[in-house]
Amino acid sequence: MVMTNTVKKIALAELSRFDGIVVFMVKEDNTKHKSPHFHARYSGDNASYELPSLSRFEGYLPKNKEKILLEWCNIHLDELQENWELLTNGLPPKKIEPLRKSGKYDPYHKIIGFRIIGDYTIEIYFNDGFIRIVDFYPFLKGPFYGQLRDLALFNQVHIRHGGNLYWPNDVEWSSDDLYHWDKVEENYRRWMENWKD
Repeated sequence: MVMTNTVKKIALAELSRFDGIVVFMVKEDNTKHKSPHFHARYSGDNASYELPSLSRFEGYLPKNKEKILLEWCNIHLDELQENWELLTNGLPPKKIEPLRKSGKYDPYHKIIGFRIIGDYTIEIYFNDGFIRIVDFYPFLKGPFYGQLRDLALFNQVHIRHGGNLYWPNDVEWSSDDLYHWDKVEENYRRWMENWKD
């Protein structure tokens, strides 16, 4: 008896990205999804959402990021469903506009520069002239953020995704969160308080 291995091919189609969130759909060869859905990634977190209900059925995103994502989804729901149909019929999906100046999360405060001024501490420059200093060390916990306690890795920070701080291990801090750090810092502390150093 001859055994044959079937290779499952996976096609990932990115639809949009904004505020550090990447929205995408996945098509697997020889696999039919039971219901339409899409995926979203922010830093090391991933979540999956049903269409058209937008209910999360798998994974996790930080609450503030999920709010922004769902605001965007409600604007582009028809396009998400259209892309599902395209993908399942073997056609390339269409890119969707990122979240624009339509809600309380805008205008976005883009990071245009930064300077490392101490261990794990960055002075950040925004497009409106605002400057903020953030000590990241208390928040470097868990399987992804904790990797940045390696100072050599932490110092490889750069700017991407329309003005967010990004590290080579796929950790990302959004420019909007860092601009409003005095308002969201406590949320990050609570989120990470049970993570091991």
